[in-house]
Amino acid sequence: MSAVSSADHSSFDSDFARAISRKFEHGRFLVIGGNSRELESQFAEAGREADVWSPDELASKLSQDTGKARFQIAVWFYPSPEHEDDTVAEALSGCADTIVLVPGPGADLARRRPELVQRFTRFGFVPDYEYDLMDLHPGAVCLRHLPGQAVIEGVPAIEMAFARLNSKLGALRRTLEIHGSELEGAQRHIAFRKSWLKQCGKSLAESGETPSLLRLTNTKSGSNDIVRVHRI
Repeated sequence: MSAVSSADHSSFDSDFARAISRKFEHGRFLVIGGNSRELESQFAEAGREADVWSPDELASKLSQDTGKARFQIAVWFYPSPEHEDDTVAEALSGCADTIVLVPGPGADLARRRPELVQRFTRFGFVPDYEYDLMDLHPGAVCLRHLPGQAVIEGVPAIEMAFARLNSKLGALRRTLEIHGSELEGAQRHIAFRKSWLKQCGKSLAESGETPSLLRLTNTKSGSNDIVRVHRI
């Protein structure tokens, strides 16, 4: 994968409802996607009004409400593959004042976010890049409705720049993970050597032997290191 996916950062954790409630202190939430039972419990504990629906439920729920349902904030945990993107974008644009896009599990952030932002601009919603949502997810973006026919022409270019930056950050993160694993392996190896030498010294002390000099050699046996002690 060429970018940081949402697997690298949990789409929502045990504090998601409280985190987004701090960002939006007033209003009714609509959440699309995610674990409905977990999210409903979180919002209830946070004392906030929220409806949690699946993407497939969205159209039917709104139609049952005869089109009068209104939410101040809609959150969409968008999936990796496209799944009725236009339908969801149109529905959310018609029932919410502010829309927050958060990548769902496995979603390719660098590819999916620019696509979805472009879809929402058709309905008059554009990114508010000054609104910090890092507490929710590094790739989360807030969309707000612009009155009339106002359009921000630079949005596609900004989103493409974000996608390129995110790809580079993903590559850097993977490199750091590889080096981190190598460092952990080296630390385990050093710890093993220290433990072995300590045990060796203890055994020699118990036996009453005091060698003038010890020489250590390594040989390979399968995937294991064998350390031998030679008296000189």
